[in-house]
Amino acid sequence: MGHDALVLLDSSTHLYENAAGAVLPGFRGQRIFPRLFKHSIVDASKRFGVEAILGEPVCSHIHVQKMCLELDFKELGLEVDLMPATAYTTEPGTFGRVSVLLGYFLHKPRAQTVQVPLTYRDELEYLYAGLELERTFVHSRSELPMEGSSQGSMNLFDMAQVARIGIDCIGPDFDSFISNFEGDARERGMEVFHVWLPLASPFASEAT
Repeated sequence: MGHDALVLLDSSTHLYENAAGAVLPGFRGQRIFPRLFKHSIVDASKRFGVEAILGEPVCSHIHVQKMCLELDFKELGLEVDLMPATAYTTEPGTFGRVSVLLGYFLHKPRAQTVQVPLTYRDELEYLYAGLELERTFVHSRSELPMEGSSQGSMNLFDMAQVARIGIDCIGPDFDSFISNFEGDARERGMEVFHVWLPLASPFASEAT
C-alpha cells in the first residue's frame, strides 16, 4: 500500500538519505504515510544500525516538515530551487522550481574534528551551535597538497536537473578535477549543483 525509502550515501559512516515515499491512491487520507515514515526513520534505522539520515523536505509540503520535526529533525539549511517545477504541476501556487529544507536525523552522533573553511566560518559555527554535538573546530589556511590526486564521484538526477558531486580526497589537481565534473554536468543539462567537501580534510578551506 505504500513505502518510504532510505538510500545509503556513505558506507563508512552509515549515512543514509530519506529519498522518497508514496502511498497508493486508494489508501491515502488514512495517515498511513506518517506511520511508514516513522518506521523508516526510527524503527528500521535502529534495527539496521543507521547512524544518521539526510532529509530534504520540500518547502511547500508543510505536513512533511511537521512529521520531520516530531522525529527530532535538525534543520541546517535551505536548498534553493532544488526540485523541478514539472514535479509539482498539480499543486496550487507552484510556478517554478521548488526549494527544500536540508537537515538530519542524528541517531548515533560521533566526536569529530571539523576543518572549517574560513569563507563559511561564521555560518558553520552558527549551524553547529544548536546540535549539541562533540566537535573540535580547526581554522586552517592550508594550500592544496603538493602530491596525490583528487578523488570523488558525480551523480546526475536527470529529471530534477541536479548534479551531486561528492569529493572524497582533495589533491593538487582539484581545480581541474571539479571543473571537469561541472563541464560534463552542464553539457547534460544540469541546472543545480551540489558539491560535498570532506570537512575532515585540512585542504577543505582551500578547495572552497
